[in-house]
Amino acid sequence: CDMEDYLNLSTAVDVSDFLMAVAGSFDEAIRADKNIADPADDGFWEGLRGFLGGLQLKELSVGGPSFKASLKSDPTFKERLQQNMAGHLGSLVDHVRRFCHSRVVGLREDTGDPNKKVVLLLDSVEHIRGTFANAEEVHNSVETLFAGHAEKLRIPDMHLIYTVPPYLKVRYPNIGQLYDEGGLEVLPSFKLHEQDGTRIPAAYDAFENVVRKRGDWERLLGTDRAVLDRLVHYSGGHLRDLLRLLRDVARRARTLPVQGGSVETTINQIRSEFLPIANDDAGWLAEIARTHQAELQSLDQLPDLARFFDTHLVLCYRNGEEWYDVHPLVAEQVCKQASPESSGTT
Repeated sequence: CDMEDYLNLSTAVDVSDFLMAVAGSFDEAIRADKNIADPADDGFWEGLRGFLGGLQLKELSVGGPSFKASLKSDPTFKERLQQNMAGHLGSLVDHVRRFCHSRVVGLREDTGDPNKKVVLLLDSVEHIRGTFANAEEVHNSVETLFAGHAEKLRIPDMHLIYTVPPYLKVRYPNIGQLYDEGGLEVLPSFKLHEQDGTRIPAAYDAFENVVRKRGDWERLLGTDRAVLDRLVHYSGGHLRDLLRLLRDVARRARTLPVQGGSVETTINQIRSEFLPIANDDAGWLAEIARTHQAELQSLDQLPDLARFFDTHLVLCYRNGEEWYDVHPLVAEQVCKQASPESSGTT
């Protein structure tokens, strides 16, 4: 389920509307998959109106045309809902769990297996991020949600996977111990080189295999594997960045295979979207490139580090332990910008 369809991920998140989004998205995914059109089955959102109406909440209309849309797009409604639900959170948790249990029972009946396992993946939660004005508030809300309400995020009879922002483990070290069934797993970029810069040929071969399954890259780039490897290098091992580079090359193509200039134009164009980089950021990024550590002087810097991760300026790798590097599209620029010669110092 894509949680971006249910929540405004640029504002603070509350456990009450988050649980509603979890149950609502789960219900809609099942109904779409099973083509449920039973008028006797109201679904989660209609049932939620009845549940909230029974609580007799003050100053909250629960009969609007689209509760789901209001939850995402109406900040006033969302704020009133959170205020009203503060004293009824336990009842909401029970309601959500009962509803999800009923859907799990239905799925098991459909398959004829009373022990059928159900896994719910809540995607895009890692996109929760604030703006310059509210970043601290948003980060606090994410920590409160996943650390303070960990027990409430468990739903019996299901295995849940929440994607979360990488800054969460910085704000709350060892948060995985609150989720003893699986803990916290970091999904790194694919490692194309060792920390000392040694190229890993097998990684480039793996990327070539992935791209080949997507289409005939030789028709686009020619038979010289070095051209594809160059694009792989500048992806930093981030698959989406590689596909974006290839898509942009294809968009610029006037002949097949493309001329070398089209590849360089694409690399320069996407590099330009990272620039300019503030001198303070360049100094920090250059230090990350040197040490391969993403160290913080204080938590006040966390919004900036989160921005580095979100924009792929900094990529995470794993080699027994996690390490970090600057995106190769800008690595040379930040090191040059942070050098004593560029700052005019001696």
